[in-house]
Amino acid sequence: MARRLTEREKENIQTFQNRGMSIRQIAVQLGRSKDAIQRHASHKFVSRGGRPKLLTVREERRLVRDVATGKFVNASVAARYISDKSVSRQTVSRILKRGGLSSVKKKKKPAISAKNRKERLAWCREHEDWTLEDWSRVIWSDETKVRRFNSDGLEWSWVRDPSELSERTVRQSRKFGGGGVTIWGCITYEGPGFMCKIAGNMDAATYVSILDDELMQTIEYFGWEPSEIIFQQDNDSKHTSKLAKDWFASSDIVVMEWPAQSPDLNPIEHIWALLKKKIGQRPQPPSGIVHLWEIVQETWDQIAVEDCRAVIESMPRRVAAVIKAKGGWSKY
Repeated sequence: MARRLTEREKENIQTFQNRGMSIRQIAVQLGRSKDAIQRHASHKFVSRGGRPKLLTVREERRLVRDVATGKFVNASVAARYISDKSVSRQTVSRILKRGGLSSVKKKKKPAISAKNRKERLAWCREHEDWTLEDWSRVIWSDETKVRRFNSDGLEWSWVRDPSELSERTVRQSRKFGGGGVTIWGCITYEGPGFMCKIAGNMDAATYVSILDDELMQTIEYFGWEPSEIIFQQDNDSKHTSKLAKDWFASSDIVVMEWPAQSPDLNPIEHIWALLKKKIGQRPQPPSGIVHLWEIVQETWDQIAVEDCRAVIESMPRRVAAVIKAKGGWSKY
């Protein structure tokens, strides 16, 4: 006499049936006869016709697990290696979607060496207890290039016929972005500081002259003493030159130690993005480089105190994100 199905087996039959498994697949899964499965099914199995499934439920579960854990980087790779069966990338994609996975476009991030990961993690742990008052003492600096065309990298247009090619639907590219200007700037918790255009290649002497002019003007404008602030800069060789170090020492300015490959920890990067977005949203591009520089100055003056405060107030979250990533990439 055949062994009766347990309550657990009956529940599993219902579950597998709802997933679309055949009587044979359920019988194999539970190790019971097809007749026993058929008798206790909530409704009769009807052949759906068409091609049979290439992968069993167990193989599909393993596929989802292997992709989710990074064994396979994408559906195309998985399709080649999951089994000796001929499975298309589209089939794999459907299985992954049913398994709760989503396809996302990879974000471009710089490669971070093991040494720099360790330094980033150490820096964040040293600063994870900093308060807003601590962060508000920092003057954040950086250089960037603003191009004449497509400053924000995105342009959208609403049209009736998306396939139509016209000035409204085409973003016209120009070699080297039509030229641009390289600028140095800084931000504070009280708003944007002074900004300047860099003519040609910047060397250590040029950088020190910027510190002596734009940085000192920023400090004086907000009524601070040099010894009251902390200055942030990256580890570019011009920034860490003997000439620059001597200038900071003679000016009584403390320079923040900064981990390499850490633009995500510098809030001024978001201000640069905001600046370029505002320039890119103008109805007409700059007529030339001189006009572009005028627009850059005008737009920089429109950066609000609230914009600067918002990105600086995100520092605790940035630090926490890098610690969570063990020194790796963050979303910032």
